[in-house]
Amino acid sequence: MEAVEIESILAQVRARLGIYMSPAKAALVPIGVSGRHVHLSEAHLGKLFGAEHRLVKVRELLQPGEFAAEETVTLIAHQGVLERVRVLGPTRRKTQVELTYTDSKTLGLELPLHGEGVGGLTLCGPKGSVHLESGVMLSKRHLHCTPALATKMGFCDGEDILAFCGDRRQVLFDNVWVRVSQNYADELHLDTDEANSALVTTGDKALVFSSPGGQMGTVDTGLGRSTHTAERYEGVLTEEDVVAMAKKGLSRIVVGSRTIITPLAWDIARRLKIRIEGKELV
Repeated sequence: MEAVEIESILAQVRARLGIYMSPAKAALVPIGVSGRHVHLSEAHLGKLFGAEHRLVKVRELLQPGEFAAEETVTLIAHQGVLERVRVLGPTRRKTQVELTYTDSKTLGLELPLHGEGVGGLTLCGPKGSVHLESGVMLSKRHLHCTPALATKMGFCDGEDILAFCGDRRQVLFDNVWVRVSQNYADELHLDTDEANSALVTTGDKALVFSSPGGQMGTVDTGLGRSTHTAERYEGVLTEEDVVAMAKKGLSRIVVGSRTIITPLAWDIARRLKIRIEGKELV
């Protein structure tokens, strides 16, 4: 049954993006939607909830040993506040706060996807507060991957792959970070912004794959690549538009000052080597 489902989704990928993938190099994995959350160190747990406090497990997560805790904290930044932010267990070596892009705008913080994160955030609990100088970041979409799936798919720890999600509103996510460990269960983690964009929820399935050579795949235009230019002065330039232009053999897209370009359109244009140009672009 899963093989039939994979074939069906691959047909949609081919129809929409012209990407041809072998079913043997694609796999269905469950989606885990991750809202804003906090991982606490033992020291910060004590400051926020009292000495000797232990997290109370409310619900186990799919990843072995991880759980949603009863405890919540309030996040306070210079420009905003987020209340009742869930703590996930178990405790970690360092405190880490993972937020969505929408959350970052509420708090007025410029947040990175990588590294140690930034500071400027205060965590408040029933027994005290902690001001963070680092550890606050955007959630980066990623695939928790078992060695068995990594071997089957040819995935390597730390590489970026693709994930096709959704039914009513289909989205192809690029730059999905692979994390391989024998301690993981296979699961694609998206934050709530990403999940809402594809109209998916926890437990839905995503098709994960990597294209040959790490590229997006080959678009069979049926024509040679031409040097013609496609011009768009108004409206929204989407990934579907970019792919359609590639199939016509176009190599450049000229946009006007009022054109809106979606992030995925930028990504696919770059990978298909189509230039997006305009006087207002630098």
